[in-house]
Amino acid sequence: MFKKVLFCISTLFISHIALSKTSVSVQINNADPDRTILYLSVFNNEEGYKKRVAYISTSAIAGRSIEVIELELSPGNYLFSVFQDLNKNKKCDSNLIGIPKEPVGISKYDGKGAPGNFQKHKVYIGSESVRVSIDLHRL
Repeated sequence: MFKKVLFCISTLFISHIALSKTSVSVQINNADPDRTILYLSVFNNEEGYKKRVAYISTSAIAGRSIEVIELELSPGNYLFSVFQDLNKNKKCDSNLIGIPKEPVGISKYDGKGAPGNFQKHKVYIGSESVRVSIDLHRL
């Protein structure tokens, strides 16, 4: 009987941990406040980042130079990627060699040189609320 009760309590506890979400505020800095759209993609692994298959995608209208997008994420490692769609065609335009023509930003990226891989730009989200700050850059 004790083993069954212990099993039930353990299962409920593990389920609660697995289902718990953390409040994440993604602060986007240096947005052009001309009411264009910011597209945010959240990746939870290297393969998804390489193939551009986002774990979560969302958008917001840029109305200020600093925008905040609120998310609820399970604890884990995530890479946050943003671009501002200045010409409103719903994609990040790039030149012939693939450099973006529109402002872009990635978590833990300073805008100098080529962005790195998932491991370099990942942010750990734990059980406490967190704010991730991303600066938009014109490359």
